[in-house]
Amino acid sequence: MRLIQALALCAAFTLLVSGIGFGGYALSKRIVSLPCYGCTALNPEFTPFKCFSTKNVSHPDWVIDTLKDGKIVFIFLWQTGCDPCEAQWVAMKNAGIVKGNEENGGIGGRYKDEVKLFSLDAGSLTDSRGEEAMDVYNPGGGTPTTVIITLVKDNETNNVKIGWYSFAGYESCNPTMSYLENIIESGIYYYNENYSQWET
Repeated sequence: MRLIQALALCAAFTLLVSGIGFGGYALSKRIVSLPCYGCTALNPEFTPFKCFSTKNVSHPDWVIDTLKDGKIVFIFLWQTGCDPCEAQWVAMKNAGIVKGNEENGGIGGRYKDEVKLFSLDAGSLTDSRGEEAMDVYNPGGGTPTTVIITLVKDNETNNVKIGWYSFAGYESCNPTMSYLENIIESGIYYYNENYSQWET
């Protein structure tokens, strides 16, 4: 009799444990399949750069054509023998923003689908785009000059316009590459938000 009771007790215990095990597996499978709404808190918040100008300037045709083709424009103006130009290029290259050298460089891999780089010699006698860009985006002159061009909504009219931001000079860590990356990524963000409403 005791043997039968012991066997029955063992059988009941085995069923109980296997049931909990199966239930635990089913529960964990269900939990894994649920969307994780709290995970977004693990990602750093992206704060778009807000200083793109919509001032009416005579944007070169090659800038407008690039925007029409689905990319924002990144212009880097340099001159031969300009040490700060070379220093900024090296910093951008080390950060993965650009590749190659100033004369025949390209945009870094992570931006290649969304950004078109124009690395232009501002003093070139054979390519007028460098001088043209300098006249429009930095009429005071000086290299290096960095320009990011995108599409933004005008604060007054709410119409989508070409927005641009430029800065000149480079001193060791000013601007920082994270600052430049934020401007580029903001340009991509605004472009994607506004392209469909842009009336060319």
